[in-house]
Amino acid sequence: MQFNPKQFLFLFFIISLITSNLGYAVEVQNVEKKSNTTQSYYNALLKPTDTKAFAEALKFYSKQYENYISINNYTEAARTLELLASGQFYVGNYNESEQLLIKTLTLLENISPEKSLVQKKRIFSLLGVIYKYLKIYDKSLYYYNESLSLTNKVSDRLILYNNISNLYRERKEYSTAIDTLKSALILSKRSANLKLQGYILDNLGFSQLLASRDSILYNLKKSLSIRMQIHDSVGMFSNYRHLSLYYKSIEDFEESQHFADKALLISRTIKDRNYEFEALGLYAELNEDSKIRRFKFLTDSIAEAKQGEQNKYASLKYDVEKEKEQTQIAKLQSEKEEHEKQLFGFISILVATSAIAVFTVMVSQRKKKQLKTIYDTENRISKKLHDELANDTFQVMAKLQTHPQIPKDILDDLDIIYTKTRDISKDYNPLFNNDNFYEQLIEMLASYKTESFNVMIRNDINIDWDSFSTIKKKTIFIVLKELMTNNRKHSKSNFALIIFNKKGKKLSIIYKDDGVGGSFKRNNGLQNAESRIKALNGTLTFDTERTKGFQVNIQI
Repeated sequence: MQFNPKQFLFLFFIISLITSNLGYAVEVQNVEKKSNTTQSYYNALLKPTDTKAFAEALKFYSKQYENYISINNYTEAARTLELLASGQFYVGNYNESEQLLIKTLTLLENISPEKSLVQKKRIFSLLGVIYKYLKIYDKSLYYYNESLSLTNKVSDRLILYNNISNLYRERKEYSTAIDTLKSALILSKRSANLKLQGYILDNLGFSQLLASRDSILYNLKKSLSIRMQIHDSVGMFSNYRHLSLYYKSIEDFEESQHFADKALLISRTIKDRNYEFEALGLYAELNEDSKIRRFKFLTDSIAEAKQGEQNKYASLKYDVEKEKEQTQIAKLQSEKEEHEKQLFGFISILVATSAIAVFTVMVSQRKKKQLKTIYDTENRISKKLHDELANDTFQVMAKLQTHPQIPKDILDDLDIIYTKTRDISKDYNPLFNNDNFYEQLIEMLASYKTESFNVMIRNDINIDWDSFSTIKKKTIFIVLKELMTNNRKHSKSNFALIIFNKKGKKLSIIYKDDGVGGSFKRNNGLQNAESRIKALNGTLTFDTERTKGFQVNIQI
């Protein structure tokens, strides 16, 4: 059973072992002693149903955190941060939740190990869940094991063993997942918790099913027997679903249909409609109708795409602590450079003559005016391409589609022309809203990411983009877009790194990739990029070697 982030933690305290994202569990309920005045904020944060109430709860607890920090009450400050992290996790803000948890761990260094142990255990477990969501499996496993090292309670250890085994199962390391669950099964004999035993047996049977191992049916039916005994409807649904999949795997479609019927029947007794949705998905898998199979495929693909969209920016963040340290170093370096700039600026003013200053200003204004003229021309062309040519092409396509005699290849060719026209328009007028330049820049760079190509950005948050003119921002946007397009066409690289640094009023941009390198030839796109930077009195230099990829240094 898979849940989206908004549903998952709402059910987390009730079905702490139904998915692989477990282990945070009931202990978080004791993080904050709630009074009548904070109860509504607490519920709004950990059971979010209203955006406005959630925002108000964030503001309330953020203020509480600041108050606790001001009086050096690190214990309550850490608990408040953990609450905020949990709330962010509920709504799917994994990156924000991760940063808050790392900050909480830093605060706990001011508290004795005896008093912070239980909270550390919870935080490590939730970090394991977060990194599992972000598919950073090594870090997820690390934090699960860290939580396990602080846990002596049998039931808590069983929950973590389930987490770890399900993580291995998602990585398709079925043998390791099965071995982990077998260890948990032995440990479960020391516990009277039948619910946990039922989950362990169910997960073991399902992992064995995926690995084509023996004892599948025995473990699934034994788990079902336990869950029927304790009237665990959610657990029984999982058993019926796995049994249906088992019988389908051995081509006993009658039995597979029988357990699919049971799964559907019991799903309607559970309040969450996702269970009924997944039960109906079993019928889609059993049905041979190509349209139904296609529907099931598209449903799964759309759900996966939505999850990927939520993690689009978070997936660029691999090591919070290292990035935090690098940001601090960059900040100190920036302050040092600011002092140096003030000193050299004073000296430069003394030695600069008025004639040179006037000449420089005149040349600069002339170049900026020329560049603005170019952009205005590009904008007009872009608007005509988009509003006239592209729209006219689309109208022709729409009319032709009503005529059955028109060959499909002609419609396809028109569609290609329409797409190219629209893309050319976008390339020459990419900055639609000057007010949110930073978001547009990051989104544009992230759009070049693929499964085999990553884009890494550093120090971008340290730049005050509002201090730059519209012409400069538009030039930066177009030049970086040209470099990324050049990479896609020629570089054959696995990653691109873009580093921003501001020294006084000067902006430095370094672009690097690990492409083929070799002898360098300027194409039209790179020549245009160089000309645009020079028009701003800036410099753009290329540095390429066969074994070192491709590098561009920009100064504006």
